[in-house]
Amino acid sequence: MHEPPTLTPDALEERAAVAFLESFVADALTGVTRPLAHYLAPFAPFEQRIVREWLHLTGAATATPTAAPPPTPDAEHIGPYRLLAELGRGGQGIVYLADDTRLARQVALKVLARDVAALSGPSLLRLQREAEAVARLDHPGIATIYETGRSDGVAWIAMRHVPGGSVQQRIARRVADGLGPPQRPAEITAVVRLVERAARALAAAHLAGIQHRDIKPANLLLADDGQPVLVDFGLAAVERGSTPTITLPGAVFGTLVYAAPERLAGAETDVRADVYSLGVVLFELLALRRPFAADVMTHELKEIAEGATPDVRRWNPAVSSDLAVVVATALAREPSDRYASAAAFADDLARVLANETIAARPASAALRLRRWTQRNPALARSLAALALVLVAGLAATTWAWRSAARALADVRRLADLKQARELIERAAELWPARPERLLAMRAWHDELEVLRARLPAHRRRQAELALAGRQRSPASAPALQRMEPGATAERWPAGRQGSPANAPPLQRMEPGSTAESWPAGDGQATAWESEQLSVLLAEHTRLDALRTGVEQRMATAADLERRTLAEPRAAWDAAVARIAAHPLYGGLHLTPQLGLVPLGPDPASGLEEFGHVLSGTLPRRNPANGALELDDDSGLVLVLVPGGRSVLGADATLPGDGRPANLDPETPPEQSPSYVVDLAPYFLSRCEMTQAQWLRHTGDNPSTYRVGAHLTKIDSLLHPVELVSWNDCDRVLRELDLCIPSEAQWEHAYRAGTHAPYPYGTDAHSLAGHENLADVTARERGTNHRLRFIDWLDDGWFVHAPVGSFAANAWGFHDMGGNVKEWCDDSWEDYGAAAPRAGDGRRRGQFDQYRIVRGGSFSSYIDDARAAARAGVERGASGPEAGVRPARRIE
Repeated sequence: MHEPPTLTPDALEERAAVAFLESFVADALTGVTRPLAHYLAPFAPFEQRIVREWLHLTGAATATPTAAPPPTPDAEHIGPYRLLAELGRGGQGIVYLADDTRLARQVALKVLARDVAALSGPSLLRLQREAEAVARLDHPGIATIYETGRSDGVAWIAMRHVPGGSVQQRIARRVADGLGPPQRPAEITAVVRLVERAARALAAAHLAGIQHRDIKPANLLLADDGQPVLVDFGLAAVERGSTPTITLPGAVFGTLVYAAPERLAGAETDVRADVYSLGVVLFELLALRRPFAADVMTHELKEIAEGATPDVRRWNPAVSSDLAVVVATALAREPSDRYASAAAFADDLARVLANETIAARPASAALRLRRWTQRNPALARSLAALALVLVAGLAATTWAWRSAARALADVRRLADLKQARELIERAAELWPARPERLLAMRAWHDELEVLRARLPAHRRRQAELALAGRQRSPASAPALQRMEPGATAERWPAGRQGSPANAPPLQRMEPGSTAESWPAGDGQATAWESEQLSVLLAEHTRLDALRTGVEQRMATAADLERRTLAEPRAAWDAAVARIAAHPLYGGLHLTPQLGLVPLGPDPASGLEEFGHVLSGTLPRRNPANGALELDDDSGLVLVLVPGGRSVLGADATLPGDGRPANLDPETPPEQSPSYVVDLAPYFLSRCEMTQAQWLRHTGDNPSTYRVGAHLTKIDSLLHPVELVSWNDCDRVLRELDLCIPSEAQWEHAYRAGTHAPYPYGTDAHSLAGHENLADVTARERGTNHRLRFIDWLDDGWFVHAPVGSFAANAWGFHDMGGNVKEWCDDSWEDYGAAAPRAGDGRRRGQFDQYRIVRGGSFSSYIDDARAAARAGVERGASGPEAGVRPARRIE
């Protein structure tokens, strides 16, 4: 027999707290208010804990705030951090603004108060759980965790400092200033955009398997750029987390007035409970009150559990009906009636911002037309004027050019044309092919099917017009010729002569007005209508091609979890174990990454490699030597790059102040000095992106040197894609769920832990066998005699070689110093002009129109192959030397 588990004092205290919460909520739901003394008797050994929980639930804990001493008597420092000011406090600890004395940066230091609980108890578990949860996330809307520790018996987390205050403070200031709920469209738009961004951040947490469970205005901070930042993951539910959960089954946690009804009932919850809480925040921002606000907290909890979902327009009539529906959907009592995910919530908020039809309810034809007129007021006014002219003409004279039915058909046709063009634009946003994009893809597909249902009527009308044109005699043919869409009155030939004197005055076309606003009659009407039909049907041809692509994306997105997470589960388990034990990865706990499949470690470097399924098939390893065998069908292979502190850049002479530096006597001033950056681990392609991979995704191969090109021996699509701008690469990689690496990430991988001028040694001759540069073959076959050629190097290639043709560096990366130059994500700035961003080292500054390129190419001298060499190029420019090496963040 197994002996029953022994409960520690901390576990007993936690169970007592859960039992108290259940009792308190049960009373609240029945409208019963009891004094504190009533709850103390059943929990005699744990009075202090019950008092704290009761004060927190009733709001009395913050009614009379008092200053608290630092966590240690007269402390100015905690570990490596110097305390500057208190930023806030809660039931578990205090948050300080602190200086990191090592890196000259300010952080928010969350410190567990000594008198809350023993360090081995639930409060410490909350702190550890918050660190574990946030460490798995990489999103601008989630506060970055820098490190955790314990100093002099005090546990702490150092995280990104967000200086803009909280959403709660913003609401409080508006109430205090007597401004009332936001009324102006710009104010409401700002609120919706804020919550949409917060929902995107929440969706990133959910995608990583993390439920926040305490969404409220106080836990949404505001960065300087207006980006909301989620904080306080101490109560998060983490899938596959190493820290044990701190709540028992049936427990109620978080701030109750923002909790979903099922959470108050102690039922099992999922991500839809977080959607509900964020819906409460949106309601409060729009109405300056919570949806079920009451003077007595127990009454409010009872309303949350039993009351009907209120309409936010009761307190703010300026809220649109669509936005009110979105709020009500997020606040639905039954989880099945809410948005299925935070991403779906965010998508509908984005539709509200764009005046598009929301997914929260089916749209009637009248509603679609109304939303279209809101998005296109100028064209709508023109069409309304056209309809009025036609109706007035029919009522006033038998001379009218067309009937009311024809006018309505024209309006419908123009609306269809506009909707077709909008669908074409929106198709470009339905990337990448991930499960969370499925809702948007299906909505797009459904809208297209409704539009396609009217195609037969448009085609019949086009056939009628063609038949009428053939039957019309030449003598009666209209004088007007075909008018291009968008042509103005100055280019439009005069109408037929001899119009009746009683013609409606609104028929006159003012100079500068467009063809779409010109009322057509007889031959003019036929020409105008025929033109519009031709354009509409041409747009449908484009939509047919896009429809096939979106359907393929939908199939890919729906199957992505099975292909990359479920089926290769054993491979993921093995890879995760190897990574955790590998010394270069520093104990990294990698969770399985959607869209990637483990390929095992590189036999030479030992670093883990992963196949990227959205860009092609998975390559296989040669059983004889372990090398990956690539062909034209192969997708990208991403290397998991170790993070850590990296010394980048270079100095021509060693600095006298003893700071870390890379010595390179050939380094010019604009490429120095050396600098230190802390990089998080990331994925980077072992090779440059190939022409096959680009062609497979885009349907186009823009490269100058490709199969069949003259003066080359290119016979496969394994050569790197080139003649691509930074803008091209940014768009294509985002569609593939990838990104352009930062300059710091690129150099970190190229150096592979070395500090010499070249990754292979201090002498340029070490490049031989590793990089494709301007060699003897290029000089003999080339015509550009202005280039500098390397007399001692002959790599045998006149232009770029197939990727992976040359030996890799110490971390398994091929062709970083040669073959083609590679775009980076940074703007062209001097190192001292812009600080590198924490985590990935990216720099952005005043020269945003320029982007960094790194490495050499087949036409480069050895200077470009130095580890610190860098250049800036306009982001829209391209050339036969410009390629890209994709990267990806760890989810």
